[in-house]
Amino acid sequence: MNRLFCTTVAAILWLASTLASAAVSIKLDTTVEDKVNQLRATITSSGNPVANAEVHFFLRRTFGDEEIKGETEKNQTDTDGTAVVIFPADQPGDSQGNLWLQAKVTAPAESVSQSEWTMFPGGVPLKPPGDPFPRALWAPNAPRGLMITIGVLLAAVAGSYLAVMWQILLIRKGAKS
Repeated sequence: MNRLFCTTVAAILWLASTLASAAVSIKLDTTVEDKVNQLRATITSSGNPVANAEVHFFLRRTFGDEEIKGETEKNQTDTDGTAVVIFPADQPGDSQGNLWLQAKVTAPAESVSQSEWTMFPGGVPLKPPGDPFPRALWAPNAPRGLMITIGVLLAAVAGSYLAVMWQILLIRKGAKS
């Protein structure tokens, strides 16, 4: 009975926190002002701006997300609910130069679980590797010197087999006469 009560209370608390945070929304967009890339997050709760909300900005990387630091230690929204951070233009993106950026709210408590991702086409495109198949023995285009060496070795082995077979044939002919 006690376990059922605890489970029910936990479910009700989870549902209440989910419904409370559902009213909070984040609008994330990117702008370029004076050739400077800016990431702007607008936090609203039931259509009203949320002032003094602490927002952290992240840039997706291969092995995790890199935090984009602003001029101050804490990025907080102003009275109209927006927080802005500047990020460098020379960040490597994917093969088309796209960057994936995230804004995550860390305060106030009712909107902590909120985050938003957006794609920004302002990164440096990553170049694919020039030659996916290096010149190796197992590659479609092996080095010529290696191919010639292996060909000569195989020809020598085959030649020695043929020489032994020829000697056996001559021995058999000599035994018949």
